[in-house]
Amino acid sequence: MIESLNRLMNEAKTCNILVIGDTMLDEWVHGESTRISPEAPVMIVKVEKIQRSLGGAANVAWNATELGCNVSLYGSIGKDSDGDLVSDLCRNTNINSCFVRSDRPTTKKSRILCQEQQVLRIDTEVCSPVEIKKDLIKGLDKNFDKSINGILISDYDKGVLTHDLFHHISEYASKMSIPIYVNAKPHNMYFLEKVRMITMNTKEARETFGYGETDEKSKRSEIFVTTLGNQGMEVVTSTETFTVPTHVVDVADPVGAGDTAFTVLAICDILGIHIKEAALIANLAAALVVAKHGVLPITRAALEEYLVSVS
Repeated sequence: MIESLNRLMNEAKTCNILVIGDTMLDEWVHGESTRISPEAPVMIVKVEKIQRSLGGAANVAWNATELGCNVSLYGSIGKDSDGDLVSDLCRNTNINSCFVRSDRPTTKKSRILCQEQQVLRIDTEVCSPVEIKKDLIKGLDKNFDKSINGILISDYDKGVLTHDLFHHISEYASKMSIPIYVNAKPHNMYFLEKVRMITMNTKEARETFGYGETDEKSKRSEIFVTTLGNQGMEVVTSTETFTVPTHVVDVADPVGAGDTAFTVLAICDILGIHIKEAALIANLAAALVVAKHGVLPITRAALEEYLVSVS
């Protein structure tokens, strides 16, 4: 794995990546509680600090950028202050973003933490199909060319990925021999086909395929990866099925780990790293991320620190 990890770190800068999907803003409201509200039997949380970071497809783009890739992000944000913040965060992290702004609110997940324990999550979202297909396709068409090494689709079922949009992406990718990688949701699985890799978590994979339906998984993509939490990953290809163990760490915050694993798997595959090695590296990257609070991407510094520790 060490040789493949070095290769990822040295060659990721050669990758030109398109990320398409549901862009979000992740928010953490930290506070403390010392009393119960007189209005209802709930805690009163006194806010001490608020943290905000890129989520969903934007987190995938952030991870890829931190690994050194050249990244363009396509999606939808609202005409609101949260949308402005997402745009600013993308600019500050060197992500080339192309957003269509709609009248619906920017998707946001707000987590309320009391004494560093999450007590509530508030989701601001509209999940019906986004009415921006023509505008989004117009932006994509300007940037589809043979210099693109891979297309990463981050589907959170918030309305950006539709059958028509996927068909358009797939047609272009097929003409230019660009591999497609999808972090998928059950609702949209029916139209996914001819892709290089699909990733899902255990719950969603079982909801879609039941237990052990490896034949159906291999029909959908050349590589199908199911993330198993602290049990690692299951990888299904047309020729084999195997499980890769996780790296054991104390979990501080699991948010964003799936985005990190998906991004690392895709980039490793683009670079020609064997899927067994890619899965080991992805598990390592996810473990390094969940050991810290908040949505944070995997960084070259974290991977370099790991390499020093095992050398």
